[in-house]
Amino acid sequence: MSISEEQRAGSWRARGQSDDDWPGVDAGEVSTRSVLFHLAGILSFTLLGLVCATVIQVTALPDLDGLGAYAVQGALTLAITGALLFGILTAPLRRLVTAYRSRLDSAEVEVEALRRYLEFDRRLDEALELADDEAAALQTAARAVAELLADRRNELLLADPVRGDIRWAIHITGDNLTTSEPVKVSDRCAGLHRGTTVTFESNRSLDACPHAQKLDSEVSSACVPLIVSGSGIGVIHSTGERGVLPSRDQLMAVEAVASRVAARIAGMRMRSRSEPRSTVDPLTGLCNPRTTRERIRGLVKELVPFTVALCDVDGLRDINESYGQEAGDQALRLYAGVLTGGVRPGDVVGRYGGDEFLLVFPNCSALNAAAALERMRESLVLSLAAAGLPTFTASVGIADSNQGSSIDEILETARVALSLAKAEGRNRVRIAGEGD
Repeated sequence: MSISEEQRAGSWRARGQSDDDWPGVDAGEVSTRSVLFHLAGILSFTLLGLVCATVIQVTALPDLDGLGAYAVQGALTLAITGALLFGILTAPLRRLVTAYRSRLDSAEVEVEALRRYLEFDRRLDEALELADDEAAALQTAARAVAELLADRRNELLLADPVRGDIRWAIHITGDNLTTSEPVKVSDRCAGLHRGTTVTFESNRSLDACPHAQKLDSEVSSACVPLIVSGSGIGVIHSTGERGVLPSRDQLMAVEAVASRVAARIAGMRMRSRSEPRSTVDPLTGLCNPRTTRERIRGLVKELVPFTVALCDVDGLRDINESYGQEAGDQALRLYAGVLTGGVRPGDVVGRYGGDEFLLVFPNCSALNAAAALERMRESLVLSLAAAGLPTFTASVGIADSNQGSSIDEILETARVALSLAKAEGRNRVRIAGEGD
């Protein structure tokens, strides 16, 4: 949900009273009944002052009579009546002044909150300008959420943009993202499904998000979706003490972060689609081998650990021979869609040969990558059933960046694991060095 400049500058004022709705001021007070009431009050205090003055004159000055007595009574009456009227009539004025001061103090607090928000907004824009890929944009989101919701447990849940279910969980520790982990069982998110922020005072509520209901402890839950070009790529998920939710201002700020990060990622994807076709495989739209290797070289240069997965479509030649070249091309495009739907923003999916695909997972262990590829094997079965294409499977070999001193050695290690997967019967994921 985006927030306009007018909303940012005006939301702090629109919380209960308008600018003209000053406390203690009621237009109905200026009425005939009010005037008569005040006149009656003045007359009553005057009579009371006269009685008090008479009593004082009789008891304190019993010998005084005539004009002197009337003068003393008049003076005492004026003094007593004036004191009573001053105390009574200035009370509303004092209350009004106190209300004005309270309102002014509240306005100063809100103006300071607005100033801090605008300063945060400026820093967020500058940080996103420096993010040159989707992973960096999500890292910026993590730092922003950690600052806004420092007293809560926060994570990024990434989803399959086609199916809409949660596939990866990335916890936010401090102001950084931890290594992502594939979820064991995919779940839907109410916020992602509705495309709007949802909150629950307890994850045990009947309508709470399925992914939150599976947490071990009872907590409050808030989900802010990340919507890129109309497609939900994930949610910012925050949990805290049961019954304690982020404030309205905090949720608005997190929504602004989600909107800004999503817009940045959408811009990156648009620029990527407009890149020269020489970087893209024309059949699948994935990175071509040269581009994929360049991405790996960038990770090596920046000392970022990574895992590679070399995938091979089992029996593609049989599909081409039995159903024709077009059926084989459709099979490759379908498998490419399955792979891109199962990875995180920032991961690399490329076509590496005729029936081979190469996936690169930055900051991801071989075990987590293998779990993700197992999920993709399951998705392939469902996608084939929905598309009505000839069935096929895929074999996968996995190696991490510690299993070779060069890119070629790492890829060769993954290829050996792929060969073992095929030798063991195909349609399986094999991690290099595991079970040898």
